Amino acid sequence: FDEAVIDIQKEHPDFEVLSEQPTDWDPVKAEKIIEDWLVAYDRIDGIVTSSDGLLYAGVELVKNAGREDEINLFGHDGDVAALELVRDGVFKADSLLGATRLQWFITRYAVDILAGKNPPKIAWMPTYFVMTDETADLCYANGLSEEITYIDPEKAIEYAKTGYLEFGPDKEVEY
Repeated sequence: FDEAVIDIQKEHPDFEVLSEQPTDWDPVKAEKIIEDWLVAYDRIDGIVTSSDGLLYAGVELVKNAGREDEINLFGHDGDVAALELVRDGVFKADSLLGATRLQWFITRYAVDILAGKNPPKIAWMPTYFVMTDETADLCYANGLSEEITYIDPEKAIEYAKTGYLEFGPDKEVEY
């Protein structure tokens, strides 16, 4: 995170991290932190959490503060509920991980081992940014590398609900 901030500040010297606070994966603690930020900072461009579940209460807090046009929300997990929020324009982006999808990937990896396909000892599950085309265009226009791919929320929801679409027995998986 710190290295990414330094890289961003090279091109955008006015980029500032207002606060970085641990939540201990506790949504109640995250809610209190967001409440405090809404009082402490007159302007917040975005809130990013390390888990979708930490940001759900923040949606209502930001809305109730009348700041939903100012504050961009970014989740991380690929929960179906969060992907629906991306689709509906409430979250700007999320990462497609998701428990169902992860379990399909793990199962597929085990099946490939048992089938003698010799997948690598360390395998990375492919993941994607999830965002609308409009958000992606804005990100690319502001310097996001074209090498970083995204998928739209509808496809992400489909993948999150049905991991076999990517990792099922009839699919070739590149590790």
